[in-house]
Amino acid sequence: MTIHIYYRHTPTSRSSNKWRPEWFTHERCFLNLLETTHKSMMRGDVSLHVLFDGSEADLADDFTTPVLARAIEQFPGMAGAVSVQRISGGDQRKAWRACVDVITADLATTIQPHDIIYVLENDYLHVDGWPDEIRELATSGISWDYLSLYDHPDKYPNLCAHGDAKRYATLKSQVFSTSRRHWRTAPSTCGTYMLSRETFERDIRLLRLGIFDFKFFKILTKIKRRKLVTPMPALSTHCMTEFLSPVIDWESVAVDRKFIR
Repeated sequence: MTIHIYYRHTPTSRSSNKWRPEWFTHERCFLNLLETTHKSMMRGDVSLHVLFDGSEADLADDFTTPVLARAIEQFPGMAGAVSVQRISGGDQRKAWRACVDVITADLATTIQPHDIIYVLENDYLHVDGWPDEIRELATSGISWDYLSLYDHPDKYPNLCAHGDAKRYATLKSQVFSTSRRHWRTAPSTCGTYMLSRETFERDIRLLRLGIFDFKFFKILTKIKRRKLVTPMPALSTHCMTEFLSPVIDWESVAVDRKFIR
């Protein structure tokens, strides 16, 4: 089983740091992704595809270029597991559709039947060992169609003051367990998630529409009866001040760099 990460990235000049934690940068999230992947026992079974929505000049100036160069210099084995591709999106929906096109093309070459596809936005942090826990879940017998590593705080109305939490005040979930983590069914998540090749092919018409996350998952879980599962506690977080996954000290995760310098 290989995890194929499709890292969706744009020039950070397009992004606002409004509603971000003080410690947040996109570069820290990218470094964290590389380091947690490298430290994993699955590091030989993870491939990273950087999909950059910008010009050649933008890419040359982007932090991903020197960071990847340093990482590959330190760890030459990374070279064969990382690719960078420019896409012509221009806005979120067009960039998403370009991502779906890239994945579709890879179905004919690199993505095997038992592999996992991970579509990842550029503002997420991950905890150590996350790929290993995905492998354990995949072999556990627990069934799922979509998987988010993010434990969204809106599922905990006592912790989250945002209005979104009110809709989940009476939420009921199925709860499962692997050896290191509990997992729950959830009605929705953000635009970062995992799915199998089979699920991608089955839902490709819906995926191509580029429907934004809440409505997309409402269609999936309520109408198409797809099962979305998320971990407790989280294996990742969306780096928005109000929406950090609970329990984990994400600032410590963000600043903890031991390998890539």
